[in-house]
Amino acid sequence: MTALASAHRFAARVAASRAALARAERMDAACADFVAHRFAQAEAALETLVAADPGDVDARFMLAYVRLTCGDFARGWELFDVMRERPGVQAAYAALEGLPRWDGRPFAGRRLLIAREAGFGDLLQLARFFPLAKARGGTVVLECAPELASLAATFAGVDEVHVSDGISLAATPFDLVLPLMSLPGTLGIGADGIGMPAPYIDVARERVADVAQTLRLRADELNVGLVWAGNPALANDSARSAPLSALAPLFTVPGIRWFGLQKGPRALDDGPPFERLGAQLHDFAATAAVMSALDLVITTCTASAHLAGALGRPAWVLLNHLPEWRWQTDPSASAWYPSVRLFRQPEPGAWDAVAASVCAALAARTEAGARA
Repeated sequence: MTALASAHRFAARVAASRAALARAERMDAACADFVAHRFAQAEAALETLVAADPGDVDARFMLAYVRLTCGDFARGWELFDVMRERPGVQAAYAALEGLPRWDGRPFAGRRLLIAREAGFGDLLQLARFFPLAKARGGTVVLECAPELASLAATFAGVDEVHVSDGISLAATPFDLVLPLMSLPGTLGIGADGIGMPAPYIDVARERVADVAQTLRLRADELNVGLVWAGNPALANDSARSAPLSALAPLFTVPGIRWFGLQKGPRALDDGPPFERLGAQLHDFAATAAVMSALDLVITTCTASAHLAGALGRPAWVLLNHLPEWRWQTDPSASAWYPSVRLFRQPEPGAWDAVAASVCAALAARTEAGARA
């Protein structure tokens, strides 16, 4: 009996290993389809994985990501919360466990805390929804990073701003809580609800005028701000950030005055001589004021792209080949930001092709007039 029981246990382990291997192969194939922009195939494969194992956190999250990328927001938000169950992420949300979560119903007379999570760009992108939350209740308290605090204090729909270095709920009283990235799903936002009128973040005219005077901006030049890199601590930063050297052709287009808006360690990258303002941009409010004074912002996939879009400023966003749910699948238009134009890599790593497209667009813009 002992030998037979051991044989059964061994057979069970072999079967489990084979099932895990088959699941891994199907997951790898689905991810490969997604990276290759075969979205229908990726979605179908992931749906099969989730149907076979509803507890498969990775498959559910990836399915949500594919759906959001394709504009299926209702079904994408439905699964997106699973990101907090992924290994290595759960500990960051321990403070939220057991707390009263807002479900979207009216909360008059109570305090709703929108808890900090994700990056700077995510908050700037989703700030458009704060007035919708405010319309359903009492006091809206926003938890955010210090770099965003000054700008966040001007957001419509936000009554109070609580500054923290992470999810830090004990420092401010609240009755209900909701993680930032759950806001669209809780509000029931679909594809017809994301393209809200811009600007939904504003800068005082007086401050913009001061910036224009300080920088001595001229109407006979196209004044362009440039950001070429994101946060190097993020896993995908090497793909989304461009070498400044790859964008060197942009500086050969005549009639343009360039301003570097790059922050962080990449602000000192070697490149053509131009005015670098990074050291003066102490927070996002300062960056917003400069962007509002310029004619155009050119940026890779960073928080600067979302800031420019939220301000309603003309912005050209340079994207790598890997699909990203925030920018969806249209070749050049953004459903989230009417003032944004997208320039996508035709294949992985092809920043030279992106630079060539941008140069052509800049030449057309300058020929039509700096203020066109």
